[in-house]
Amino acid sequence: MSQRSKTEWTLQVAVVHELREHGVLVMSIPNERNSGIADATRMRASGLTKGAPDLVCWTTDGRCWWLELKAPKGVRSQEQKCFEATAQRLHIQYRLVKSLEDIKCMI
Repeated sequence: MSQRSKTEWTLQVAVVHELREHGVLVMSIPNERNSGIADATRMRASGLTKGAPDLVCWTTDGRCWWLELKAPKGVRSQEQKCFEATAQRLHIQYRLVKSLEDIKCMI
């Protein structure tokens, strides 16, 4: 695991814990999984989408958030930026999260 991936994984674990502590339903989208071409093909055929956010969350009052997590110096891919545009078009809250403080400001 690269240092950046480790940093993002550590952030994701902290974010999931914080959100669940506040009663938020959190689901992970495992886009980073790398188990070979056959597995990637099978997963894409069943709905895995390039650029999809790391987490999908629902609050107790019914709001939905799509959260893309990045290391402090992390940069989103073009597919991730397009996914954000789709979220905006659908009126879904999309957030780029680079720290646990970003989450604490949301809840």
